[in-house]
Amino acid sequence: MFWADRINKVAGVTLLLLALGIILNIVFTVSAVGDSDPIERGEIEEVLRDINDNEALFFLGTGFSIATDVAISLAAAAGLYLVLRDRSRLLALFGFAGLIAGSIAFMAADASLLTLGVLAQDFVEEGGPGGIAAGDPVILQSARAVGAFTGLTFQIGFTAIAFGFLAFGALITWAKDGAVNPPRWLGALAILTALAIVLSWLAAISNDLGDLIFVIGNIGVLLFLIILGGWLLMQPEAGEASPAPSPAPAGGGTPLQP
Repeated sequence: MFWADRINKVAGVTLLLLALGIILNIVFTVSAVGDSDPIERGEIEEVLRDINDNEALFFLGTGFSIATDVAISLAAAAGLYLVLRDRSRLLALFGFAGLIAGSIAFMAADASLLTLGVLAQDFVEEGGPGGIAAGDPVILQSARAVGAFTGLTFQIGFTAIAFGFLAFGALITWAKDGAVNPPRWLGALAILTALAIVLSWLAAISNDLGDLIFVIGNIGVLLFLIILGGWLLMQPEAGEASPAPSPAPAGGGTPLQP
């Protein structure tokens, strides 16, 4: 069967595509918005003007994010589960559930990003319904609320991803060998990445510290996806089962040839 014979390579491709989607999303988002924080009172107006000035880039990045979260992330989670489940079905299931929960939260964040794009156009150019003029503080405060929701749902999704990485990392590091056995140090990388992601909640105390840990967590995610994806692509395809040898005749002779 195609899928049974090539699951290693399919999983490897989806992990590499997921890494590419994350990189493109970061590039487009930073290019369109920069490092302004939509939650900060003094920066939300700058965020909206940047989004409106780079509208095509912003919506293109959001489109990549939606494609990544709706399709590629789900495929990558399924691929990891199928490849590793024979080593520990429980840990593989926890890892799968964490990645799926993270994707769902990211979808909610994507929807709110689209809303932020609409509010940016209303604030800078068109105004809102009911006679609200462009530049009205009502739009500004609405955008800030949407920005806060976006940041919270993204952080929740990132935390869910951390639990998925923790489960898959524990599986790769400590579970018994199975059909597919990535290097155990790669599991340790996944565990450290998960811990860094969880610690990114320290942004509630210190933005600088939280942002630094957040960057470290993202780098860990990308390294894990790229290394494991490449490793899976180099694994041989599952071959068909070899035919059982013909039984030797009684007396120890060789089987008769036709």
